[in-house]
Amino acid sequence: MVAAAGGVLLPAGEVASAQSESSGSQPTAPSELYRIQPTFSQLKFGDIKPTGWILAQMRRDLRTGFAGHLDELCREASSDIFASGRNSPGKPNRGNAASEAWWNGETEGNWRSGHIMLSCLTQDPASMTKAKAYVDHILASQDRDGYIGIFSPELRYGGNGELWTQTCLFRGLLAYADAAADLRVYEAVNRAVDRTIEGCAGGKNFHFTQHDALYTDVLEPLYARTGDKKYLDFGLRIYHERPHLMEFHQRPLAGGKFQNCYETGHGATVAESLRMPFWFWGATGNEEYLKLGVGAISAMNGFTMPSGALVSEESVDAPPKPWGIGYEYCTIFERQFSLINAGQKVGDAAYFQAAEHLWFNAAQGSREPDGSAIVYCSFENRLSIHDELDKRQRFSPTHQHVAVCCNPNATRVAAYFISNAWMRPEGPEPALAATLYGPCEVKTKLAGVPLRIEERTNYPYSGDVEIILRPAKPLSFCLWLRNPEWSRETKIACSGATISLVGSFWQVRKEWKDGDSIAIHFDRTVREVPALGNEFALQYGPLLYVLPVEGKVEAVKTYPGSDLQDYFVTKSDHVETDLGLAAATRDDGFGFAPRTAADANFDYPLDNPVDVLDGKMLRKDGTPASVTLVPMGARSARLRRVTFPIASDENPIKAGA
Repeated sequence: MVAAAGGVLLPAGEVASAQSESSGSQPTAPSELYRIQPTFSQLKFGDIKPTGWILAQMRRDLRTGFAGHLDELCREASSDIFASGRNSPGKPNRGNAASEAWWNGETEGNWRSGHIMLSCLTQDPASMTKAKAYVDHILASQDRDGYIGIFSPELRYGGNGELWTQTCLFRGLLAYADAAADLRVYEAVNRAVDRTIEGCAGGKNFHFTQHDALYTDVLEPLYARTGDKKYLDFGLRIYHERPHLMEFHQRPLAGGKFQNCYETGHGATVAESLRMPFWFWGATGNEEYLKLGVGAISAMNGFTMPSGALVSEESVDAPPKPWGIGYEYCTIFERQFSLINAGQKVGDAAYFQAAEHLWFNAAQGSREPDGSAIVYCSFENRLSIHDELDKRQRFSPTHQHVAVCCNPNATRVAAYFISNAWMRPEGPEPALAATLYGPCEVKTKLAGVPLRIEERTNYPYSGDVEIILRPAKPLSFCLWLRNPEWSRETKIACSGATISLVGSFWQVRKEWKDGDSIAIHFDRTVREVPALGNEFALQYGPLLYVLPVEGKVEAVKTYPGSDLQDYFVTKSDHVETDLGLAAATRDDGFGFAPRTAADANFDYPLDNPVDVLDGKMLRKDGTPASVTLVPMGARSARLRRVTFPIASDENPIKAGA
């Protein structure tokens, strides 16, 4: 369940006995890859494609947002650092705010990965042409020895972001290889990683920069595909040689704060590192790795906002207060990715629910619905966006004035969500599992039979989901349907099926024929979500609903050849924000009732929200004020109040700011 501060329940039950770790580097049969099999296996990237509002958002992001045009907006994304712009002696590629020779590799690698993924998932023609041209360019630039990276031969394998920048790019190339069924791209990445492993061999010490340890994001899929233990061995070497990383996982909290010994407790870095021990647990059978992963995520839960975001004003070093404490968009992505990864490994539905909650609320609430800009570091309650937190609070398509890191990461959030919306449960029974809900279509094979699944829904802007199954021939299998904790009376209807609730998944079994369907109804009610400071947010279904605050937009930077801008938002005068929830109606959702807007557009449900909540709050003097609440990511909620005190005669309202 999602806890008061957006946390998740931890996996329960015993873990298999620890077994010896990997040794040697000989290829291994797939059945021997994992001493402890993950609960779910991922489908191939591209097997799940978005439909409905998710497809519309992705396409708009590509066509008119920064996701499709970041290279046209800033040099950090267009310095061609993996080919003609490689760092060489006397010619470092340092055209960025930090003057770091590796930083543009992160920007370009992450953005190109996000652009490639969005292009492959939407099949937008212009975007696919651009993505393919870049992939071809990178492959044509690969050195004869297999190297792909940001350094000339004289500077390689000495650290300085070598591993991290390759990770940023290779994640997108591997996704392209799967989605386009392009074996040459996979082989190019395979050769490049093999060259890097060879270049770092011979007892050479790593000179780690901030994110280098996450090379495991590339090593793990190569290990799963090839069965070659050298990828696991290299990952374990990184994990054990990275200064303070294992120490952080063993003792993530000190004095109620994240340990500063691992990269000063940097939010994105600590969140991304949580993926590593779950892979090592399954691959080696060593139970200690599971304890490290679970324990670190548990510690992280205590620093999450009602929206699911992890506190990260760069560092995780403050309580998750709804006022004046920020969270970074990079950390939103890394937390989402790590939660999905943990859910895939251990099978606990709470991890998936937390990842879903994070995307629908914190992620959507930190961007413009049309993909034109994001806020680098957001507050939960926002009554001003005016370069607070060292210039990290403004809407921008680049955030070039600070660092072009959050915008590239923002292009990957939706792609990772939809590509993990369905997974394959391990075990002898043919099965598929709906792990994250939203409109999409699945094309895969089950028990050797081609299968297409249509998930028709406006979720999370609706509580109804219809699943239509289209096997090539009649096929008996089980569908697992995650049951959200917030839905108190979920209803499943499927003619001729056996339906049972097993843990947090509904299991629906029958012999399926083309056109068979399942109807799901999730029970959406208004519920309170506690926050620190004796304030509460309101959740309806999977969405937080907030009070939109009227604001004045002020452009502060324009981008030549583009309609995109950087801009501040200032609260309009005479806007009421010091309101409280009425204690007298607390047992009835504080009196709020949903209403479907007449001008709703289900393709763009955050431009003009589909459902709003109408109700009354109390002013400081105790008089009622009629209000309408909207989803956290709504365009009208650029400025917003998310949390409120509960007001009564004995507990008068106090300003939260």
